[in-house]
Amino acid sequence: MDVLRRSMIAWCIAAGLPGLAGRSALAAPQLQGSDLVRALREGGYTLYMRHARTETSQQDLQGTDYANCSKQRNLSATGRAQARAAAEAIGALRLPIGEVLSSPYCRAVETARLMFGRGEISMDVLVRSGPDGQPDFAPLLRLVGTAPAPGTLRVIVAHNAPRIASLEEGETAIVRPLESGFQVVAQLDMGAWARLARP
Repeated sequence: MDVLRRSMIAWCIAAGLPGLAGRSALAAPQLQGSDLVRALREGGYTLYMRHARTETSQQDLQGTDYANCSKQRNLSATGRAQARAAAEAIGALRLPIGEVLSSPYCRAVETARLMFGRGEISMDVLVRSGPDGQPDFAPLLRLVGTAPAPGTLRVIVAHNAPRIASLEEGETAIVRPLESGFQVVAQLDMGAWARLARP
């Protein structure tokens, strides 16, 4: 898989979100290499990340008891190593990490803490069923479409969200919030952080 692959056009916040209906998806120019690093250092983006690699033999049987890690799919040794290596690279890149939000699942919480040293659990980043039984992406899309604090990057460590980008474990969508929704400007695999940090 390419280090910086062209993502599918992001679904800009569309029908179903109050006050944002009717807005269309916008094609985003892709940022790569030093251009991407410069943009990230200026802040204003959200890093929407799927948790690091997991033990696929495990299943999620925790129900709503998200603190019970013994009944969830957890990070593998490979996933933990990937997260630690990415943390070192992100530190070397001197990125202005601000708010770090995490899904309540143990694998997301652990990824956030390994990579950023912290992570505030937020139910808004967990896609749950709406009143009609369909996935309710509204809180997550609203958050992704909201600018972070000036000069900072917001991090969201969660799960695959095709309404933002189709992500494998450990991948990150770099999202630029816009008045009309958002654009995905780059998509990185876990090893891309180390490659970006190389002189």
